[in-house]
Amino acid sequence: MEFNNISRLGRPIDLEYFTNRLILTVTMFSFLIVAFVLIADGEEINSSLLKGARTGLTLFLLWAISRELDPDEKWSAFASVAFGIPLVIYFGIGSILPLLWLLLVLRMVVHSTGMPAGIMDSSVIFVLGSILAYNVSWIYALLTSVAFLSDSRLVDPARYHLQLGLVMFLLSVIVFLYRRETVFELSLNSLLITLIGLLLFLPLLISPSKVSSVGDNTGDTLHPARIKVTRAITVIIFICLAQLPQGYTETISLSIFFVFAGTGCFQMTSVTLKRLHGQNNK
Repeated sequence: MEFNNISRLGRPIDLEYFTNRLILTVTMFSFLIVAFVLIADGEEINSSLLKGARTGLTLFLLWAISRELDPDEKWSAFASVAFGIPLVIYFGIGSILPLLWLLLVLRMVVHSTGMPAGIMDSSVIFVLGSILAYNVSWIYALLTSVAFLSDSRLVDPARYHLQLGLVMFLLSVIVFLYRRETVFELSLNSLLITLIGLLLFLPLLISPSKVSSVGDNTGDTLHPARIKVTRAITVIIFICLAQLPQGYTETISLSIFFVFAGTGCFQMTSVTLKRLHGQNNK
């Protein structure tokens, strides 16, 4: 059975590309180093191996998320990984589930495979959004609704995403009323991290809309409007999650912050070097 028959959002790692081999190497080394250090420090083997695996997977997801936001620059994702290393060292490793949810949401909107989400993909996103809404915060259901509705209004949408978006919106209202949790808890730290993250990501937000990357499965050039909407949705997700009560979504907020830092700084550096190169050639 072909992989596309199971998932239209899945992107198998093509080992013919050096960058793909490199991220797998980084993931494996991160796993081995963290596990070895913890075992040497006296922690149980099973716990050490689990934390090592989560460390490697976290860095891999940061890379994968960055690739969705900046598909034309294959090296900017590694800048996000480099910025993300302090996340796993100093802030610990949070749940993998929110990062997986974010990656699937972005792939659904950007169409990086060149294809709209299939029924299985949409179902997984719906379930993940529902689980996170019930166990973490209602805002996940609302943000999932925004993603579904956005996809339904763009070129070549999944036909049932309008209905799923409306259902997710209703679910967010039900969970909010049921749990009666705090909507947002603004603090100086949350406002600062939001402002700095947005400033770092600004170069990518205002970058030219010309796109050269193609869909993995179709070979067609990715639609510029979808990439811009994907970036805008990520900004909305970052702003909302960063303002939730501390401890609810701290890890996912920091993860997005480091993705913004990596892709944004790479964009600024790339533009600056190109301008300097152009001036030198005059």
